Amino acid sequence: MARMATDTQDKVPSQGKAWFFPALAAIVLAGVIVIWFTGRVHGPATSLLDPAAAARNRATFDKAMALLDRVRPLLEAEDYKQALPLAKQALTLAPDQVHTHMAVAQIALQIRDYDLAEKEFQAVLDRKPDDQESQFNLAGIAACRKNYDSARKHFDAGMALVKDRQAAARFLPLQVLQAAIYMDQLETAQNHLSDAVRGAGRSDNVLLLEARVYGPDVVTLLADQLEQQDRPAGAAAALAEAAKQTSGNLGKAQRAARSAELYLAAGNRDTAGEQVRIALEADPANPQWVVLRDKIQAGSQPTSRRPAVKAPIFGLPAN
Repeated sequence: MARMATDTQDKVPSQGKAWFFPALAAIVLAGVIVIWFTGRVHGPATSLLDPAAAARNRATFDKAMALLDRVRPLLEAEDYKQALPLAKQALTLAPDQVHTHMAVAQIALQIRDYDLAEKEFQAVLDRKPDDQESQFNLAGIAACRKNYDSARKHFDAGMALVKDRQAAARFLPLQVLQAAIYMDQLETAQNHLSDAVRGAGRSDNVLLLEARVYGPDVVTLLADQLEQQDRPAGAAAALAEAAKQTSGNLGKAQRAARSAELYLAAGNRDTAGEQVRIALEADPANPQWVVLRDKIQAGSQPTSRRPAVKAPIFGLPAN
């Protein structure tokens, strides 16, 4: 997910990995993208009548900012387990600050604590109703919950706040988010991801980081589009990620096995072997995975680009 750059005063400057920003990713996913708040744009409210209280407020605010300073390297190391408690402490100290709510929301999004992320993005909107980033993130959360009507409403609300749509397209992975919110209309979702894959200057890895926050079905759809556009390495990596996220045994096995086929076709036998191992662990009774394992161990190359394994978009048994 990517945070849109604005020139409003109360936005705190951000930097970091693309996948950490909103699931426009991303999910933002995405990503993924590390949101960072380094500014001191707004301090605590002060009172001209009570200088001592004003000093205490300033000290409390500075403590909250110091905690966010400690969060930064943890985010860069993807250590969300330690980052989240520090961000929560900062929020407790400065609950009136938009960026402390945003920090907690973004970390919660990355660890898929959607209840907490939703609560904090809504808290941002309560304090700053024109924050399009929070609307887009709420759209992504609703998409992850498969509440597509709600996802589209939040997306439309976010787009209504965007003044320059060309600029938005540069800062936000809008096609990936739109694919996620239209997964109940598969052809529309495919079109959005096809546009994302064709977009200039976006690597397969960036696309995967943006898509993975939305879950394995969106990632599998991305893999399908990458494969159709003759980008098998990216498709193999996406299917491996989708298999990792998939809970159902058959869907996990099919996605991992198709990833193994693509890695084998690229001559990457070690990674192909790891993926077929995952397929066998998930679905040990399926002889198809045994045949594929033996082919990989023998160093055989596929004789055709036509897949022997189908990786269904929604993790269901292939027809």
